[in-house]
Amino acid sequence: MEKIDYKHGKFLILTTSIDGFKYEDYLEFCEDNGIIPPAKKDSNEYLNWVYGERDINYESDMDNIRSCKQYKVKVLITGELGLWDGTHKIMPVVVNNVADAIDKCVSSCDDCNVWYNDGAIEVEAYHHDGTNRFTIRSLSAKGQDRYERATNNGIGEIEFTNKDTKRLPYLYSI
Repeated sequence: MEKIDYKHGKFLILTTSIDGFKYEDYLEFCEDNGIIPPAKKDSNEYLNWVYGERDINYESDMDNIRSCKQYKVKVLITGELGLWDGTHKIMPVVVNNVADAIDKCVSSCDDCNVWYNDGAIEVEAYHHDGTNRFTIRSLSAKGQDRYERATNNGIGEIEFTNKDTKRLPYLYSI
């Protein structure tokens, strides 16, 4: 069996995609719950089940992220908005933890994929104009200190460097 490198790989940790839900799974759900399945595969009942399962999975994954001790750290969000008039870089934002950062990144979007990628969290947030892309990194002690000093001194925008961030662990390898 091949050993998986959880420090340097890219792994999907959260999605709102409905891909991967099989009609056979729905039929099994119906059988287990004494439900007579509709005659058509593309029925409203099946689609309601798919979206319900998607929502349950999303909330379960967010609960895992919220409860992870190593993800309850100040993080830096960087990225770009994919809008109708092109791509626009955002000003870096500091948030209290990974879950709040993800919520902030996907708040006005239709669907999303959230990846762990080599110590950072990458968010693809899809909306009617395009795709917003964000990277979430943990702030190092130096980064937190620079942020606190800038905030206390009323400095609005600061340039963060690689020394201001550190790796996050992969959620499911902790």
